[in-house]
Amino acid sequence: MPEWVSNRLKPGGRIGADPTLVSSAAWERWAKKLAENSVYLLPIRNNLVDFIWGSSQPSYSKHDAHVWPIEYAGKTWQEKVAAVRTMVEGHGCDAMVVTSLDEIAWLLNIRGRDIPFSPVLRAYVVLTKSQISMYVPPNKLDLSVQRQLRTDNCYSAFCVRLQNYTSIWEDLRTLSQVWKKVLLPAEDEFSQGVSRAIYTAIPVDKRHVAQSPIMTLKSEKNPTEKEGMRKAHIRDATAFCDFMAYLEDKMADGENWDELKVAHYLDKFRREQNLNRGISFRTIVAFGPHAAWPHYVPSNVTSLSVDRSSILLIDSGGHYLDGTTDVSRTFHLGSPSDREVDIYTRVLMGCIDLAMLQFPHYLPIRNIDVLARAHLWQAGVDYRHSTGHGVGVYGSVHESPININWQSKDAKMFRVGYFFTEEPGFYQEGQFGMRLENVLEVVQNNFNSTHGPFLSFRIITLIPFEPKLIDRSRLSPQQKRWLNDYYSRIRSEVGPELRRLPNMKGYHWMMDRTQPFLVDCDSSAAVSLNHVFLLVLLLSLGLA
Repeated sequence: MPEWVSNRLKPGGRIGADPTLVSSAAWERWAKKLAENSVYLLPIRNNLVDFIWGSSQPSYSKHDAHVWPIEYAGKTWQEKVAAVRTMVEGHGCDAMVVTSLDEIAWLLNIRGRDIPFSPVLRAYVVLTKSQISMYVPPNKLDLSVQRQLRTDNCYSAFCVRLQNYTSIWEDLRTLSQVWKKVLLPAEDEFSQGVSRAIYTAIPVDKRHVAQSPIMTLKSEKNPTEKEGMRKAHIRDATAFCDFMAYLEDKMADGENWDELKVAHYLDKFRREQNLNRGISFRTIVAFGPHAAWPHYVPSNVTSLSVDRSSILLIDSGGHYLDGTTDVSRTFHLGSPSDREVDIYTRVLMGCIDLAMLQFPHYLPIRNIDVLARAHLWQAGVDYRHSTGHGVGVYGSVHESPININWQSKDAKMFRVGYFFTEEPGFYQEGQFGMRLENVLEVVQNNFNSTHGPFLSFRIITLIPFEPKLIDRSRLSPQQKRWLNDYYSRIRSEVGPELRRLPNMKGYHWMMDRTQPFLVDCDSSAAVSLNHVFLLVLLLSLGLA
């Protein structure tokens, strides 16, 4: 954007932007880049687009916020507030401005429907040692939320004072006069941090920009949240398997399907699941050449017919009261080519190698990326997106601080209770693409007296892979054993749910695709690249 603007303005030119809609971190990057070409970025108090829109501007969501029950949250909002206050005090601050909507939803154990595909409420929260102020549009909190937050006659440190949404700007300028230091959340992976307007509302000498303590606490799931995520993925797998059986059955009967129809029916199967609260992002269904676009979404104009001639990629997810899912699977409903089998097998091997990893707790997150890409690199190919991201619990499907990318300069480390995706892929423009995505849970594996805790991953996505796209001869014995264990879990955990359905076709579809692999007893015949790259990682850390 700065380059585009600079090419269209002469030196000394000015460009305006709405500081309430731009993060402070992005604003500073833009301003610095524009200044290199003597172009100046200025704040515009009144949004000009709103003036142009006039009376035809769409209204905001009228849906009320609702309580997220303690049986799914695992901790009361008062416990969370107390923990955040302690961390804010540790920063030497006496106040914090919370602007990230998923952080507000987590902190107060409430959810909303103000943003598409995200169960959040449009609001601001100002947290001090003795007060909690919530800036929210009128009539957005139903009685159950008001009772939970104790909004009536609020005079204690553990009740919420409701303020008008737009009063935040004036209040910050007034209140900051009595505060010593104010914690302003910084940009971090999928969190943009405070807006430029929030940032400039606080005097320069009172700003303390740092990683949000709420983000830190939210990313480490408590025991209730962990169990909820596991259960949500079992129900989600039930919907997916049942749908795929339905799709293949209907196509066998000669029914015509296109990308949009596949997305519509998969969403319908998910919404019928117990505790479902909608989809977690717009469902990606990409057939043939469209699968070569990593984030293609079908529309009435672009939707291709789905048949047996090429690859079908489905990337989808759901929100449940007890968890959020995000899964990608690649299918071929006909006879795949040798090239398609080769690439799919390499992508699958990367998934397995990463999932099998055991590592010291201080290994940087970015370093595991090589395991997902290694088999593709051997073939001289790669993919141009990150390998994974954090996942929230009935929250944001892209949650900070996890972003798995070997090019990252961030040295953050995994913590027990993190949930994240692994999603290697391949994209050949104009031909086909494929991606496999699972959600993994970080668990403690064992303890080393020298190096401390060692961690590993537990896969909680329980959906079979496409057997006709797997070259079994290429898999190592270790990889085959991992697959056998994985398929055994699918049968034992998803199988009972599928058997309870009136239609057993989903169960038979799942059973057919989870046939065990014959494991070669001679393990020396094939050595997993997992060991090779783990050794490289350990050497880089001085551990081997």
